[in-house]
Parts: sequence; C-alpha cells; structure tokens
Amino acid sequence: MAVLIHGCEVSETNSSLKNYAANVADLMTASNGNGATMFKELKSGEAASNIENLQEQLNQALDAARSQLNRAQGLSVPSQMSSAQQNLIETMQLRLDGIQEIAGHVQDAMSTDTSVSGVYAIAQGAYTLAASDVVYKVSVGPAIASALNAASIAVGGISGVPINSGQIVNDLGWLQTTNIAVWIGAKVPS
Repeated sequence: MAVLIHGCEVSETNSSLKNYAANVADLMTASNGNGATMFKELKSGEAASNIENLQEQLNQALDAARSQLNRAQGLSVPSQMSSAQQNLIETMQLRLDGIQEIAGHVQDAMSTDTSVSGVYAIAQGAYTLAASDVVYKVSVGPAIASALNAASIAVGGISGVPINSGQIVNDLGWLQTTNIAVWIGAKVPS
C-alpha cells in the first residue's frame, strides 16, 4: 500500500512539474510573439506615415505584456520551481517595462524637437527587453530544466518536456540608436 501511495505522489509531483514547464513555455511563446509583432510594427515605416495607428499597436503590445505578467503571477508553482518562478516574474516585469518605455516614447521619436531623446528612450526599452532575455535564459530555463532532471523527467528532444529557447529581441540592432532612427523613420537632426 505504501509503495502505491508513494507512486501516486511521485506521479502527481511529476505531472505538476510538467504542467508548470508547459505553462511557462506557452507564456514565453506568447510573449516572444508579442515582441516580434511590436518590433515588426516599429520597423514597418508606419510611424512616419501614421503615428496614431502605430501608437495603438504599441498600446496593444503593452496590454498583452500586462496580461502576460498577470498570467505568470497566477501560475500554480510546484515548490521545486520556486526559483524559476521568481525569475519568471522578473522576466515578465522587465518585458512590461521595456514595452512601456518604447510605447511611451515613440511619438517623441517622431517629433523633430524630441527625436533624439525619443530614439534614446526606445533604445533603453530595447535594452530592458534584452535584459529580460538574459534573465530567462540564465535563470528561468535552467532552473526548470534542473527541477525536471531532478525528478528524472526528460527535457527537450522528441519525448521530453519542451523549454522555450526563444527571445523577445531577435535583432540586436534595436540596441543602437542609429538603427532605430532609420527603422522607425525618426526625424533626428544632424
């Protein structure tokens, strides 16, 4: 009877670990997609021709980032994943902060009087997003993999639990103000 009870407890724990890892992978896929859409909109040239539409798109990305942070905070977290969870919350907060910085300054970047500071603020937002990638890749993913491995649960491959390895900033050119100014069509004075 004790062996049966222990087996059920192990199965329940493993299921909880797998569910948490899957929820984090789904959340990161959504967050990375949100960032990809935002950067695509910024680079589309829309800012120069229709700043109101671009601002609306950025506000939608900001709302999605808020929702994703709330979703991360609401996850059911097995005790073995507590370290991963703390760093996941930090990752999602950095993503919200970065997108907020970008959305809050795109109009400044399009005005000749404030374009230099606006472009710089967008670069700062991109740096914050890149920092979120570092926190995720250095702290969240490895902590999840470690907890799964400790429970003898396969990670990755065909039959293992997937861990999202993507990132929100796929082009480090977003960290350079000269690229940003060209990509969004900012009117930066010479």
